[in-house]
Amino acid sequence: KLKTGELFKFSCISPCILAKAKNDHFKILEKYSSNLGLAFQIQDDILDVEGSTEMVGKKINKDQSMGKQTFITTFGLDLAKKKANDLIEEAIDILKVFGKESDTLIKVTQLVVSRTY
Repeated sequence: KLKTGELFKFSCISPCILAKAKNDHFKILEKYSSNLGLAFQIQDDILDVEGSTEMVGKKINKDQSMGKQTFITTFGLDLAKKKANDLIEEAIDILKVFGKESDTLIKVTQLVVSRTY
């Protein structure tokens, strides 16, 4: 929820601020971005364990070697994957309030847990 989550949040809610969107749109995108950022971070933790340096594009198993607490060390790999997928499903459900206008954003959202880098 700290740096990664806040970057996602800012990216999602700043257009609402600039467009002076309705407060309900702001709240919807704030919740969406919270789910998206957390799922992204969990997937990053998963890739640090399951990925390869070539695939991820950076050194792997770095978190474990540093003794860093991650979603994997806290919940285990299977539960972390489930949590990431649940967050993405909820994020997509949140977007459905916007109808067809959210189709592209839904596709991008799905990439968060399917990414390999």
